[in-house]
Amino acid sequence: MHYETGLLVLVFVVLSLFIGAATRDLLKGTQIPYTVALLIIGLCLGLVHRTDFFAQQTPMLAETLDLVVDVSPHLILFVFLPTLIFESAFAMEVHLFRRMFVQIAVLAVPGLIVATMLTAGLAQWAFPFEWSWAMCLMFGALISATDPVAVVALLKEVSSRKRLETLIEGESLLNDGTAIVFFSLFYGWVLSASAQPVNVFAVAAQFTWVVSAGLVIGLAVGGWSIIWLGRVFNDPMIEISLSIMVAYLVFMFAESIHVSGVVAVVTLALVYASIGRTRISPEVAGFLHHFWEMMAHIANTLIFLLVGILVAVRVPLNDIELWRSLAILYVGIMLIRTFSVTLFMPILKRIGIGINREKATVLVWGGLRGAVSLALALTVVANDQIPKAIGDQVMFLSAGIVVLTILINGSTMGWVLHQLGLDQLPPAKQATVDKA
Repeated sequence: MHYETGLLVLVFVVLSLFIGAATRDLLKGTQIPYTVALLIIGLCLGLVHRTDFFAQQTPMLAETLDLVVDVSPHLILFVFLPTLIFESAFAMEVHLFRRMFVQIAVLAVPGLIVATMLTAGLAQWAFPFEWSWAMCLMFGALISATDPVAVVALLKEVSSRKRLETLIEGESLLNDGTAIVFFSLFYGWVLSASAQPVNVFAVAAQFTWVVSAGLVIGLAVGGWSIIWLGRVFNDPMIEISLSIMVAYLVFMFAESIHVSGVVAVVTLALVYASIGRTRISPEVAGFLHHFWEMMAHIANTLIFLLVGILVAVRVPLNDIELWRSLAILYVGIMLIRTFSVTLFMPILKRIGIGINREKATVLVWGGLRGAVSLALALTVVANDQIPKAIGDQVMFLSAGIVVLTILINGSTMGWVLHQLGLDQLPPAKQATVDKA
């Protein structure tokens, strides 16, 4: 018996919410991050599904997992990213983001370019695959961006330092735009019959266009919706519905004209978090924040289970060369991120709010990869012009890095913050809070 697609989607959502509620309840009083636990559960479900156990025992669940495995990469980006990015940017302290913007921009643009180039070099010289330079550069862009979904979800659980949280969160939100520009460039180069030399000025012009156009779209739609909000008073249904509509509208419109949807949504959310605070009805403001927190919680629950299932089912597990390459890559990207942050430390110390060695350590260790890298890898796999063997290699390495960074870095982030003394407020600030 075959079930309708809509019914299977509903089964997955209901099952995910049940697993999420049970997991959150069981994790109370433990130090295990919620997202890490969900990823492990997703991996276990995927591995059991590979044995055909569910096909024999519960055909509906088996078909549901098959639907998850065949998910479109565009669906991951278009369904989950607007919610998660809007909620994260909307909850930011705007004055902190403004003060730290130059620091965030340094990490998100030149920092990512350095990481992309070094990762491409690592792929060319350390991997036993026959990858062209274009393929190595494309892979470097795909895997170098820290993921807003994974980073934001983790920081909300383990961090108490708002400045550090804003820096890492802001970088992860903005470097997506940089990564997707370079991925698109090198992806086109891989697909072209003859590799053309990279024109640095053309790349710079394309990057400027993608980011600035996304910024303008976010400002324009944000300004229009804020004017509308100003005409509404104490009607949460209209105000919340409007915020959902514009978050998805700016992302879809920006992506449809090939500019950065991420930048557009971040800009929109910052407009809401600054000017919008004076336009949103006082009795609705708190409800609006709680609503978006709930939306983000549901999206995180769905996406981390989805990623775990997808990785466990779709990734080839029997190639020893791939496992060796994954080990090299994990160590390599951690060293590359360390080098990238260290390279810009002299600048980062003197701008924004400054940065010390302890915060730089957290910045390096917090470089998680997640759903965005996986969605871009799925784009590569889905293209028939790229040989299946190469697509499988990209998928395995991307999925492996997503899993390793979330499991290793994510699960130990609380311990790292504790060892560095960053898991609580500075003594002077804590004394002020206690006195208040």
